[in-house]
Amino acid sequence: MQPKILLFIAILASALGAQTSAQMTLATCLQIAFENHPAVQSGGWQIKALEADYRREKAGYFPALSLDGQHQQFFYREYNFRQQGLLLTGDWSAGNWLKNSAASAAQSIEAGKANLSEIRLSLAQRIAGVYFSILQTDLQQQSLDNQKSLLAQHSRIAEALWQSGARTRLDLLQTRAATIALEQQQKENHYRRAEFRNELAVLLNRGANELPVVANFPNHVLADTITDAQQIFLMLQKQHPGLQSLDFQIRAAQLQRRKISADLLPHVQMWGGYIADGDPTAEGNYGTVGLGVSVPLYHWGQSKFEKEAAAASIRDLEFQRSQLQNELKIIAEKLANEISKLNEIMGLQREQLAISREAFELAESHYEAGLVTNVEYLDAQQQWQENRLQLQNSQLQLQRQMIEIFLLTGNYPHIAQLQGE
Repeated sequence: MQPKILLFIAILASALGAQTSAQMTLATCLQIAFENHPAVQSGGWQIKALEADYRREKAGYFPALSLDGQHQQFFYREYNFRQQGLLLTGDWSAGNWLKNSAASAAQSIEAGKANLSEIRLSLAQRIAGVYFSILQTDLQQQSLDNQKSLLAQHSRIAEALWQSGARTRLDLLQTRAATIALEQQQKENHYRRAEFRNELAVLLNRGANELPVVANFPNHVLADTITDAQQIFLMLQKQHPGLQSLDFQIRAAQLQRRKISADLLPHVQMWGGYIADGDPTAEGNYGTVGLGVSVPLYHWGQSKFEKEAAAASIRDLEFQRSQLQNELKIIAEKLANEISKLNEIMGLQREQLAISREAFELAESHYEAGLVTNVEYLDAQQQWQENRLQLQNSQLQLQRQMIEIFLLTGNYPHIAQLQGE
């Protein structure tokens, strides 16, 4: 997962400056968010903490050295004296080295990296949702602009026919009412689009005025559709960061039992130093060296309870993994069904669009000939534009489903390539 993200950032690094001055792609939005969002930065620091913990565990493979100073005062009936010394002591936990107790901490680092990928995934899904919402409002705005242009043209024709006596003023009023209703929809769409842009700006830690227009996805994205739920599930099972994180956590919990066993092995103590002995009856100052072994005997079941806790933790993580795997199966089925549904619906929508376009063209010519009413013309025009927008929205939703698959599998470089980066 990490190499893909690094490749994704490398692909976009050279294009970022140009994108901010033209159109902003989804890949660029993701890159900016991955670099600046607090949740991602927090995950990065968590990994640093895990790496420091691993180095701490590795340090336990070596003897712990300490320098001890001592002073003793002796009081006897005949005389008294003092004794002073300096000792260098070492305590080596043989179990840490023999059992490789730091292996669990190493797996925790990998779990932390997978968890960071999961944080990125959650953030990417939210950004993609907002991004496609903006694209949808852009489509809505284009459709409304087209309808308004057609109404303006029709209004001029209706006015000319009214002035010639071929039509009544009612046609003008109906057309004006339709135009006002259209302008209301434009206002609503404008504010809805502004809300999405403001949300995207916050997610990218930028001002809304600093965001350029978001870029569309090319039509060839639709050629990459996957409709096999099993294929999607296998992709998710292999690449989903949540599963990867749980796999590393399970491995770390299994290796934690090594650390528990390591604590039961003997500790080796070594020491050496110099004693300044003031005893007048002794031979004077002297040096000393020593070697000892400390063997754990009985800790009131502490290691047993630790092993039971580790085993319970492993079972908990395994059930979490099974639950997530079931959820991914559901997600794969939903994605496959949605993609299949959209592909089938789009075929019908294209046919419906062709019919409504022809009906509009007939209504347009028949209106001028006085064969249809103004209301019939307005209905035909609205139906044509609505069918056109429905097809465009379906295409956009199909693109959204494909992008969701790429996000769930961490295929960020492919998202960048789809928009020409």
